[in-house]
Amino acid sequence: MIQEELVAFASAAGLALDKSNNAQTLAAARILFAAAERGVAPYSAPLAQLIGGYPKYAIVVDATGVLWRSTADANMTVPGAEGAAWGLLFDGLATQVWADSRYQKALGYTAVQQGGGAGQGTNKVALGWAEDSSGLKCQVDSTDEGFLSFRGESQCFAFSSASHNAASVLASLTFLPKYNGYLKLDYNIGQTSPNPIQSISKTGSGFSFIGGCDNSSSTNLGVGSSLYGVTAGEQFVLNITGIYTAPADVTLLGGTAIYIPR
Repeated sequence: MIQEELVAFASAAGLALDKSNNAQTLAAARILFAAAERGVAPYSAPLAQLIGGYPKYAIVVDATGVLWRSTADANMTVPGAEGAAWGLLFDGLATQVWADSRYQKALGYTAVQQGGGAGQGTNKVALGWAEDSSGLKCQVDSTDEGFLSFRGESQCFAFSSASHNAASVLASLTFLPKYNGYLKLDYNIGQTSPNPIQSISKTGSGFSFIGGCDNSSSTNLGVGSSLYGVTAGEQFVLNITGIYTAPADVTLLGGTAIYIPR
């Protein structure tokens, strides 16, 4: 009787009986009670037969290291097989929604997702306030993308002036930039006469001239465009003077300017 039970013990451990091996019972015990060594025992079909099937909630590990939880009593099925009464150990224990809610509560605010949107990559995006407090900067991976521009920081201006019974006209533009940046100026000048333009000059302070172009050769209508660099906190003053070869009833000068921070 005892011998038959020992044979069943070795068989349950998956050992082939060997009359010359007196250590099979010990080997079988180590296999069957492997959970005491690893915490979770490997799945064993012979053990399932011996005990009449794994009980509900029993935990085993398969040959690939995947943990399974029995979903039924007297479970004789094989983990991972189609229709088997086994589930992955952590299935249903922590959903993404649950995990996100836990993280949000721990942070105390709603975290912003980086990437994952339509047409977006997985690059690391870093936002931070500039060390000199000059604005909010953005870096993507190792590339500094510079400052972010917000609505209201860019500004648009319009200016105009008119002189009567005179040969010249003067228009001025003044503003105080909050950030270092650029100012794009476009202007036009005209006179109610066929008199040609004699000269157009621009003077002022608080800017550096980058480049531009004027067109007024031998006509009574002049247009021009210029780009200037401006400095944060430094007053920008620009005076444009147009002079014709002779007076007229009305001489007009005006235009627009756009300031863009950088």
